[in-house]
Amino acid sequence: MNARTSPPTSVTGTVTRACMGFSACRICGLSRNEGLEFTDGVFLWPQGLAHYVSEHSVRLPPDIVAHARQRLQEIESAIVDESWWCEATSM
Repeated sequence: MNARTSPPTSVTGTVTRACMGFSACRICGLSRNEGLEFTDGVFLWPQGLAHYVSEHSVRLPPDIVAHARQRLQEIESAIVDESWWCEATSM
């Protein structure tokens, strides 16, 4: 992602922790920054991460960006077997 592309409004993975209530943004005080934490098995991040990146121009460390790009390439190049879907939806 470069400076001219819009970041996603939410970034999800596997939920590792759910807290009661919402977390306020530590920069602007936004009170609905959600209360979940996610992981992809390597990194852990708060549900409000996209808010910090999009609203406050917080930059992620290069190793996290490199990891995310690598995982995206792996997912996009995965071979998809659509036979189950075709069988399940055929009449």
